Amino acid sequence: MAGTKNSGRRAKEIDQQMLERLSVFTEDAYRVLGENIKKGKFWAIKIWFERMYGKAREYKDLTVTTKQETPLFEIVYKTTAEMDAEYKELKK
Repeated sequence: MAGTKNSGRRAKEIDQQMLERLSVFTEDAYRVLGENIKKGKFWAIKIWFERMYGKAREYKDLTVTTKQETPLFEIVYKTTAEMDAEYKELKK
């Protein structure tokens, strides 16, 4: 196991214990949520809609434009005769 003994995921047993201890607040949580929905609290209404109908998907409009890439260098192909002529010119 990498890291320290406290790193990584919590054991399922710990999660289950936490759920059991928090389950006594279930009715209170629903009551508070309902009260805040009636008061028109945005966060409560959002939670209700997300639980009832699922979270809204986020769509992004992606516009892709292709741009001709500029090469870093240019390869020029020459015939042997052209290279010989250049070499003779440089030798002079």
